[in-house]
Amino acid sequence: MVYLLTRKPTESRLQPGMAALQETTVVEVARRVAAYRDALDLPLLLGACDRLIEERDPGAVDIWVLAGHAAPAGIFNGDFATAPLNHGFDWRAVESPGVTHVNNRIALSGQEAEAVSLLAQTLILAGGKRYRLQWEARTAGFKSPSGLEWRVAGQQVPLAASEDWTAGEATINIEDRFNRLELVYQRPLGESRAEGNVELRHVRLVAL
Repeated sequence: MVYLLTRKPTESRLQPGMAALQETTVVEVARRVAAYRDALDLPLLLGACDRLIEERDPGAVDIWVLAGHAAPAGIFNGDFATAPLNHGFDWRAVESPGVTHVNNRIALSGQEAEAVSLLAQTLILAGGKRYRLQWEARTAGFKSPSGLEWRVAGQQVPLAASEDWTAGEATINIEDRFNRLELVYQRPLGESRAEGNVELRHVRLVAL
C-alpha cells in the first residue's frame, strides 16, 4: 500500500497488472492506510495528496480529508492559526535565497531575486464564477509601490505598503476548478530590492 501511494503506476515495479492500476486506486489505498489512524502515516497521505494536486486530480481532495482536514472551501488557514503544512491545500512557504518565513510573516533580506514567489496555496473552486479575494496586510521597509502582489488565474492584485494593518480586496474571475493563489514579489522598476517584511492575516475568498 505504501508503494502505491508514493509511486506512479507507470513507475511501479510490482507484478504485472498492478502497474496498470488507475490513479483512482491511490485514493482507495489511502483509505486503507488512514483506517489505521497511525500518525506515522500522515506524511505518506500528504505526499499522495501533493502528487494528485500536481496532476490536478480531484482525488487529492479525498486524501486531504482522509488526512484529517476539512474539505477545501475557499482559503484554508487564512488566519495562519497554525503554521503552514507546506502540503496539500494549506499554505506553502516558498523557500528561496534571501527570503525567510515565520508563520504569517515573510522577511526579505534585500538579496532576494528580482522576481520571487513567496507564498502559495492550491484552491478548489467552481469554474466560471467570480470571487472576492480579501486580506489584511502590513509591511515594514517597503516603499510604494511595494512590488508585492497576489496572482491567481492569470490576474494580478497589488498589495499596498503600509506599516499599519490595511485591508485589501479584489474581484477575480475563475475558469478552472484547480487554481494556484500565489504571493509574489517583483522589484519595482527603478527601485532597489526590498529589505523588509510583510505580515498577512484574514485572507478570505468569497463567492459572488
